[in-house]
Parts: sequence; C-alpha cells; structure tokens
Amino acid sequence: MALNLPINSIKQTIMKKNILKTLAVTVLSAVSLTAWAVDHYVSGTFNNWAGTHPKYKMTQNGSEYSLTLNGVTAGTYQFKIKGSTWDDINYGISSSYENKSIQFGMAYVMAWSGSNIQITLTETKNVTIIYNTSATTVKVTLSDPTSSPAVTEWKVGENINLTGKYFYFDYNNMSGRADPGYYDHARYSDAIVPEPKLGSTSKYYYFENITGVEGSSSFSDVVCKIPDGKPAVAVPIGFKIKGGAGTEASPYYFELIYDKIHDAIMDLVNSSTVIKFDNKDWYLVNYGGSNVTLLAKECVAASKFKESIFDGNAYSGSIVETVVNNYYNNNISADAKAAVVDDKMFLLSTSEATTIYNANPEILKCNQAEGAEHNHWWLCTPGNGANSNEKAAVVFAESGEVYAVGAALNHTYGVRPAIKVDLSKIEFNTETNTFGPAAATSVATPTLSPADAAKSNIWYDLNGRHYQGKPTMPGVYINNHQKYFVK
Repeated sequence: MALNLPINSIKQTIMKKNILKTLAVTVLSAVSLTAWAVDHYVSGTFNNWAGTHPKYKMTQNGSEYSLTLNGVTAGTYQFKIKGSTWDDINYGISSSYENKSIQFGMAYVMAWSGSNIQITLTETKNVTIIYNTSATTVKVTLSDPTSSPAVTEWKVGENINLTGKYFYFDYNNMSGRADPGYYDHARYSDAIVPEPKLGSTSKYYYFENITGVEGSSSFSDVVCKIPDGKPAVAVPIGFKIKGGAGTEASPYYFELIYDKIHDAIMDLVNSSTVIKFDNKDWYLVNYGGSNVTLLAKECVAASKFKESIFDGNAYSGSIVETVVNNYYNNNISADAKAAVVDDKMFLLSTSEATTIYNANPEILKCNQAEGAEHNHWWLCTPGNGANSNEKAAVVFAESGEVYAVGAALNHTYGVRPAIKVDLSKIEFNTETNTFGPAAATSVATPTLSPADAAKSNIWYDLNGRHYQGKPTMPGVYINNHQKYFVK
C-alpha cells in the first residue's frame, strides 16, 4: 500500500531531523569543551598525590598544559594528570609502561584512567611536564636547577642569616619535598622550636614566634619575605634549602634535617616508655631540640611543702626544694651532673604537668611515696582559689589529675623531681632507650715539640677553668679540642 505524503511535509521532517542533529553535535561539542575547560594539575608521589594545590596547577598555552617542578632530587617518581577531581581529568599512560620509567624528551600517548607515569632522576633537576590535549600525549623534559645560595645547610646551633630573602610556606603538601611523614613549615623567627602535634601519628614541626615576616604569620600557603636587617638566629634543629632562588618569583623552600636520634627522641616524648639516665628510671616529657626534660618515674621522697600554712607558698626556700636539692647532690653521679642544665633538679609547674596530662595521663601516675599522707605529689606552683596562699598545687597520682587548687602546705606528699639534660653532652642509645656519657675520643699520641707538648697538657672543664695536667676529679674535660670523661 503506497503512502502519499505532501512534499512540504517531507521537507519539514528532513529539516527537523537536521536541526536535531545539529543541536546534538552542538551539545556534544559543548560538553567536550566543558570537560576540557577545567584546571589541570600534576598529582604524584612527590606531592603525596595531593594534586590540586596551586603550586602543582599546570599553565595552559593553546592545547598544551605544562608545569615545571624546580629542584627535584634524584629518585624515582610517579604521577598522573588530574582535574579538580579525578572524575574531571584522570590521564595516565598505557599499562605496557606500568612501573617503567619513560625517556625524557619523548612524547607518550596517554590513556584515560591509565597507569602512573614514571620517571627516574640520577641527579637533582628541574622537571617540566608537558600535556598535549590535542594529541593526548605527555612529555617530560629536564633542565639544570638554578644556582643555590652560598650556604644551603645549617646544623644545630649554627646561625642563619637570610635577611631580605623570600620563602614559600606550604602547609599541606610538603611531604614530597622532605622525608616521608614530615611536614616542614619553614618559619623564620627569633625563636625556632620544633614541636610535635599531640595526638597525631605524623610529626608536625613549625617555627614559633613569627615576628617581622611580611605577608602572613598564619599557617597558609603564602610567600613571605624576611625583612631587610633581620638579625641572624641560631637554629636548634638542622635544615637546608632544597630549592628556589630566594626571590619573590622563585622563593626558597626547606627540608628539615633529622637523624635517627632526633626521630627516636620525638617518638618518646610523653610516651609510657621508660628511659634510663644515670641508672635510674625516667619519662621523657619534653624535647627542646638541644635538650630533654626527664621526669622521675616514681617519687624519690616524701616531704612537707612548708612547715606551716602561714610560711608562704613560694617554692624557692621551701622544705620541698631542699629535699629536691639534697636528692640531686647525693644521688646523681658526677658524670650525669656534667650533662645537667643549670646543675640542678626541680619540680614541674602546673602548666607543665597539664601539658603532660593532656598528652598521656599515665605518665603522671605513680606509687605512693613512703611516708606520704596520701598518694599525691607536689608541684612547684602556688595553689589558687580560696586560701591559695596556704596551698601549693599537687598531682593526684592514682589518676594523674593535676589539682591546681592545691593542698595545704603542711601536708606530707610525694616528691617527684624532673631534670633537664643537655644533649650535646650525652649520647642516646636507641636500642636500650638510655642516655649516657658520650664516648671519649681515642686519639694516637703524636710526637710534639716542647712548646706544643706544654699546650697539650692544658685541660679545661665545662665552665672554662683550666688545669695544668690531666685532672683527677671525676667530670667532663676538654683537652686539645677533644672531650674526655674522667671517672
């Protein structure tokens, strides 16, 4: 049966189909353009796959996107190209190149959701990654890094003076530029102090007391300048410039330098691990970079704070201070005393004990001291609240709770002293968790001229007093630039 349709009707039908086809192509083109009108980032092992940080955003030039990473150190790295999310852009390389390093300067075809792109550097280089959206290829080229400043590395105690230079402070994505597990916030200040972030398995370090830094003093991703004329400061931890030129366009960024000793000590701060020092048991409750504070594991005595509640609640001149001093004088060896800061022991303050409690209250618990009225131990801080002049703060040793209101001065409670030790004068055994005297340096005895022989027979103690001939009193001495321990 023949179907007769008007010519005009047939033309209208064809026109409608063409219009729909055109609209479909237009919509598809718009979708395609929208897909590519997004930011492109390089995300990989060097930035912990963070990717969307502005530092790793690629620059567009026509159909090409590129990014240069300055000062990438020798090693093997993997990366991919991503958008703001992996759903937007997710380009890798053919699976045939999985875990294989590509050649520099060659273009490789990319694949959606492909394998990680891998490169291997044998020396520090600037790495440029070029992504061609038209050909869907990736190419990596290398160039020599910009020249580094004359001094690029500082050891503990050395002065840093980089006045007028620019630094990049990156809060989120530092792990690719430093040791894995560390975030190095490079903060230049009058006091540079490493501090762990409590309750975290990662170690966070920052430089405190941000003063005179132009740009920002907050933890944000900014470029800051050290003002002209900023004085040099001594660093308690080592660090080095890892990249950049110190200019506003190419600011420095840092890598902190840690060794196994520092790592081990940081892991022990406010932990329940018992530390040995001078053949006694302690807890490590603070790490100041160049020194550690140790708290006795148990009370060493029991004592009143003052004879009467009307004798005043100052720690200085108190009965309990005398007990602490006597214990130090009679029970700490001469070798150990040589490493003790200020040559004394002390009681913790309320603020110090509270910091420990917030980190690990188990450390503040201990057995009741012999002769104590209750299982409490004294702090050096005066009490607060009603009749505070008649009280001093204590710790409830069964729970570890810090009682800042305090107890009456004429009660007899435990004495649990702390001690601060200079790390430059002792060594730490990471296997036994023991602090002990540094090993004396053994040197061959050379043949000396009479004048040099006379000089070599001069010894110094740590207070600068000199002796003619080797001392016989126990202690730590310096002779001819070497450290010796006399027992």
